[in-house]
Amino acid sequence: PWVDEVWPGNWKLAMETALEGYHVTGLHPGTIDKFMPSSSSDFEATSEQWTLFRLATVYEGEFEAYKPIVELFPEEDQTSAPQFGFFPNCAVSCGQMSSIWLTFLPIDLQDASAMVDLQRNANSQHGAPGLLSEKERCLLYFYRYLNKKLHENLDAGLQEKMPAIQVKD
Repeated sequence: PWVDEVWPGNWKLAMETALEGYHVTGLHPGTIDKFMPSSSSDFEATSEQWTLFRLATVYEGEFEAYKPIVELFPEEDQTSAPQFGFFPNCAVSCGQMSSIWLTFLPIDLQDASAMVDLQRNANSQHGAPGLLSEKERCLLYFYRYLNKKLHENLDAGLQEKMPAIQVKD
């Protein structure tokens, strides 16, 4: 089903969360975490426009009935599911039985309930930026992308505001 929601928060925080898998246990306990545990997050590949990490998939217990279908997939896709980030604002979480497509569009009020807490924490005077963990490698490429695009836009804006220089021969 198609869902269109407005979440209060910054779209970039929502994108950051989608680009790492360790949030699954905290934000999706008892649901997604049952068959895609956070501890399995593993960076795979990237380019200037996208990133890819995988989450191991566990088809046991209530999900065991899906095993015959999952066994039809290529070997790597039987045991893990790709998680894509497409810059600047799209994430696709794939599983063997479904996919979730998220597009984050900035508006006056932006992003979901978890984003409200993340936004508050990001603005805290008690937290300081630190090193990224290996499980956050996709974020590095997202930050590089944002840095490049923001500087391109800044440079273009400055050029528009500066008077043209005429050179006489």
